[in-house]
Amino acid sequence: MASRPMEEVPIMQQPTKGPTEGPDEDALRFMKLLENANQPCYEGCKHFSKLSAIVHLYHMKCLHGWTNKSFTMLLQFLLDFLPSNAKLPKDCYEARKIIKDLGWSYEKIHACPKDCILYWKENANLEACPNYNRLRWKSNESKANHMKWHAKGHANHKLLRHPTDSEAWKSFDSKYIKFSSEPRNVRLRLAADGFNSYGNMSSTHSWSTKGTLACPPSNYDSQSRWLKYGRIFSYIGHRRFLDNDHKFCKQKQSFDGHVDMRSAPIMNIVDYIIGILLNLDGKTKDNLKAHQDLKDTGIRSELHLEKVGNDKTRMPHACYHMNASEKDGFLQVLKDVRVPNGYSSNISCCVKLKECKISGMKSYDNHILMQQLFLIAIRGSLPPEVSRPLIGLSYFFREICSKVLNVDKLGALEKRIAVTLCKLERIFSPSFFTIMVHLVMHLFSKAKIAGQVHYCWMYLIERYLSRLKSYVYNKTYPEGSITEGYIAEKCLAFCSHYFKSVETAFNRPVRNVKESMGAVVSITLDSNSWIQAHLYVLFNCEEITPFRDVHIAEIKVDFPFHVTDDVIQKQHMEKFCA
Repeated sequence: MASRPMEEVPIMQQPTKGPTEGPDEDALRFMKLLENANQPCYEGCKHFSKLSAIVHLYHMKCLHGWTNKSFTMLLQFLLDFLPSNAKLPKDCYEARKIIKDLGWSYEKIHACPKDCILYWKENANLEACPNYNRLRWKSNESKANHMKWHAKGHANHKLLRHPTDSEAWKSFDSKYIKFSSEPRNVRLRLAADGFNSYGNMSSTHSWSTKGTLACPPSNYDSQSRWLKYGRIFSYIGHRRFLDNDHKFCKQKQSFDGHVDMRSAPIMNIVDYIIGILLNLDGKTKDNLKAHQDLKDTGIRSELHLEKVGNDKTRMPHACYHMNASEKDGFLQVLKDVRVPNGYSSNISCCVKLKECKISGMKSYDNHILMQQLFLIAIRGSLPPEVSRPLIGLSYFFREICSKVLNVDKLGALEKRIAVTLCKLERIFSPSFFTIMVHLVMHLFSKAKIAGQVHYCWMYLIERYLSRLKSYVYNKTYPEGSITEGYIAEKCLAFCSHYFKSVETAFNRPVRNVKESMGAVVSITLDSNSWIQAHLYVLFNCEEITPFRDVHIAEIKVDFPFHVTDDVIQKQHMEKFCA
């Protein structure tokens, strides 16, 4: 880890103590920091002081999420590795005691726009600047307009592009007329997800996805069936969401052996599809028990287990089974995917060609795979009668997750997904249709009520809750641990601005350069190029226009009236950035 040679920090002389006076606590803490900043990490060390070494190490701890135990083990190793006179702490607790005086707390203090006073101490309660009589509080017209946009700037149309277009928002307005009549009133959407401390992933406080009645929209009219051998509930019967004159409603052999003329009742699906297509152990729903359930329910006789000899059985080949070359082609397409930095995680790293599986994807990666990449990868690996319904499912997720939803088209899309699920029922075994697959049928009705789907996603909140829970090391005081960990991370992120030649959260190299073709070349600008770039921004940025106008007006005051605009512009170009 490179750093600049350690520079001497001026040592402050302690003030002369009177009979009852001495340095206050803030002065003592500051002088202690100066002492640690001037003390080499070990005798002969020219690049790190005791303080800078600890700050660098603790910054890496925060950046990479090291535990207190792992950080203590690293410090103990360094004490054994470095010379015996190294001035490093022996554990994480001592390291925090040394650097806590950098300021692991903050206080927001208002200042006059003219930078003449701080609203602090004796000025804390002032409402206006005593020097310029300018009010302390300033209304922000831009933010005020944004806060009222839903009532005054939002067009009345049949597109779902904002929560105000949802039925839930309109229902609230009609119920609480007095509140909704004031556009400045603020509405908050709360996330009611269970918070389990200490990294506990129990679902005690979360919604259950098991049992006969696991589908809330269907209530007691859910089409669930217990599979005797698979020992799971299967949710089939999506024909009731079709029109009564649809050809699927009267087909028996392709479905469960019955005609279904019922009316409709008043989701991780990607894992299921990948597991069954790649036949992944422990994840596929197409296993021996699934074929036994087919025989037990009396459907799909062509997929019943076949006896081979006296004591062996064989699973017949299904249309959705991939051979080795088809699996390689499917995975190779995903392995070769390159996306811009920030678009998703590196999906190619999740593809394991030798093991023939995909693992380690996050929730958002599943969305990218299902909506954008899946329909490309399966085209050459599955027959059309299988790939088309799966592509239709991919199209459905892309539509339902879009930023704008057309209310008039939601009904047609809802009928289309019902047909798609019925086609999938003709292909896959009942064990595939768990509650997560069945709930796809109800997403459009939920979108009408609550608005766009991305406003209801929980994985963003769950990911941040996981980050907060990682701060908890003292189970007696979880709130204090979270507060200390959060402030420490923000404090070290601020300190990292002053690190040289060290990777921080602000200078990490991007994984892929957006819209890059061929080799990517990094160019370091010299001082003249930096100046030219700086001048270009100052003379072409709209935000700087008021300052340029003020400068030109000042130039005109110093010149006689007969001077041409070209002369004034030349003076402006030469002196504006001087």
